[in-house]
Order: sequence, then structure tokens, then C-alpha cells
Amino acid sequence: MNHPTHSIGDATSVKERFGSENLSIRPEKLLDVLAYNSTGSTLYLQVHELAPTTAASAPADTAVPKFSFPVQAGLGGTLGRSVDMSGIYCCWSTTDLTKTLVGSESGSIVIVLKG
Repeated sequence: MNHPTHSIGDATSVKERFGSENLSIRPEKLLDVLAYNSTGSTLYLQVHELAPTTAASAPADTAVPKFSFPVQAGLGGTLGRSVDMSGIYCCWSTTDLTKTLVGSESGSIVIVLKG
């Protein structure tokens, strides 16, 4: 089934991206996350679910992601699944199982939501 979609993000290199343009947390249907690693080493693209609040804030370092997948240097990757979430935050991490935010912009992150 093809849903109308809304994408947040573009080819701009970032460290992190919220799944809401106004930074307020609300239920979302995450359709996919597209990422491109522009660094020279493998990184992990992490997807975190945010607790419902009035304003978004990034999870603390060492937070456990809902999803994490490796993206090799100079290549792209996708989450490849659809899931209902209360709020969405994606980031580049140097570790797989906990958030260890990278030090600088490391590649593009595009969050695809049901429109």
C-alpha cells in the first residue's frame, strides 16, 4: 500500500535530526529512514523513540535506541521498516547498542513519515 509521505531532511550532512519540523512530540507513522555516511569509517544510524512531551529534546548519551543499523563509510543505508512511534530522533553514533553521538556532521539523514 502506498501512503502519502512527508520527508524531513535532505542531503545536508548532520549529526542528528528530529522527526518533527516544529520539535513538538506527537505520534507518527515512521515509514523509513534513509542515510548516507560521508565519513571514512563505519557508523551506526540510530532511531530513538521520544517520550511524549511538549518539546523535543535529544536523548542522553548512552541511551538505548529502538533501532540501530551500520552504515559503511561512503555508502548509504535504510531502516527498511515501518513502525508507529510517539516521537522520532535519529543520530549518527560510533557504537551500536548505546548512543555515542559523533563529534561532527557525518552524513545525511532523511526521515520518511506517513503524510
